[in-house]
Amino acid sequence: QKSDNVLFSTVIDTPYTLGTSAGKYIPFYNKDHNEVGYKLKVEHGNTYNTLTEYTPETNTTSVVLPSGIEYIGHVDSTDDNSNKIFFGNTKLTTFTASGLKLIDSLEFYGDTDLTSVTLAESPDSMGTTPWRGCSSLSAVTISNGGTYTSNIDYGLIYTNDGAEIVEAMEANSATKFELPSGVTKIDDYAFYNCSSLTSITIPDSVTSIGNE
Repeated sequence: QKSDNVLFSTVIDTPYTLGTSAGKYIPFYNKDHNEVGYKLKVEHGNTYNTLTEYTPETNTTSVVLPSGIEYIGHVDSTDDNSNKIFFGNTKLTTFTASGLKLIDSLEFYGDTDLTSVTLAESPDSMGTTPWRGCSSLSAVTISNGGTYTSNIDYGLIYTNDGAEIVEAMEANSATKFELPSGVTKIDDYAFYNCSSLTSITIPDSVTSIGNE
């Protein structure tokens, strides 16, 4: 059985020059059927090892990123939301990663069939509502501590110190939130389109509430 991490490690440990030869394609295997499910292209950068291309098979719905990939880039040089690699991917149902350092705002926007997200390590930085518009996603699992953590029952992502609410998942069935004392900031659109939610209790400790 092939190991995603070993396969990736073999590639990134091979030096090569950035520029026209930058990046290498890495095949990943569908573990259920032992077939290639998708290919990834990764480039070495000054700050992050960046995913710059994702080429799925027609029926691919699940993606597992290995630990060497630290940032999800764009499909071209334009820094536009619609050019984000997984933006608006309506076929993606499961996403797993184990080493992302940065997750951009609206990274998975509009991935309407996405039902499972597992981050084996917390990223260092997370933009505004990376999973906005993921109408089938009820929770994100974040393990191993770090900057961010998650509450599966309430579908919440927040900083590990409890001070900042980042995002509530749209498909979570919770009807009420009682935010604990110690929360100081609610990010922009943190509770966007949470259709089951009927009330939020906000403690006096909150000093900043974003849009909507």
